[in-house]
Amino acid sequence: MEIFINRSIALSKVSRHAWGHAGAIVLSRNEFKRKGRLSAVPFSDRVVVNLGIAPTVDGAIVYNTRNMVRSILTPASLRKTMPSLIPPIAKLGESAWFKGPGYAGKNKTYYHAWGGDGFDEAKWDIQKHIEGTEYRVISVGNRIVQAFIKTPDDSPCGFTWKWVGANGIKNLGIRPLVREAVGLIVDIYGDFSIIGWDIIRDASGQCFIIEGNTSPGVNVHSAKRIVKQIRNDNGND
Repeated sequence: MEIFINRSIALSKVSRHAWGHAGAIVLSRNEFKRKGRLSAVPFSDRVVVNLGIAPTVDGAIVYNTRNMVRSILTPASLRKTMPSLIPPIAKLGESAWFKGPGYAGKNKTYYHAWGGDGFDEAKWDIQKHIEGTEYRVISVGNRIVQAFIKTPDDSPCGFTWKWVGANGIKNLGIRPLVREAVGLIVDIYGDFSIIGWDIIRDASGQCFIIEGNTSPGVNVHSAKRIVKQIRNDNGND
């Protein structure tokens, strides 16, 4: 079974190397059909992982269809798809995050006291600020294959993601949250998804999904776990 990484966005050198080292074939951006790499591959052995909103792929097992990606692509679409699993809408005077489309912190503003200004709810969301510990979890279907905890340090960005593994989030309420989120997507779009979830756990132990990323950054270890789970999903151990 060959696994193709089909993408509409740029990947870092680290991610490209990681996918390749894990045995996946990384295609150039938006060049899936022009490459013609699937022409000699048996129908049942085609697996395509879409990172971002990639072109439609016919005749293959597809992870992250376009409609599925759109369902969690922005904070506004995430609220529409799973409103009870993300931070509540901020009330007047509460500390809040005003979030729009984008990645890597773009289009995100913190308000110490939300003023209740009007905004386009189709593109933007206003989330109540939650104090707590942040985690990053990668799921393949309803399986959690990797997990990290956000740890403060002296680096330029002020933190690092420290590996804890799937076993490191047992009994924290994170696993049930992710499985419920994936279940909502499965009900509408089918079984095949690969998602990086940003999650915050407050002092009382309640967990919220902050973001869903259909192009999660990976290192070699994470990419290998994802590829292994894809092969397991499709009866190719």
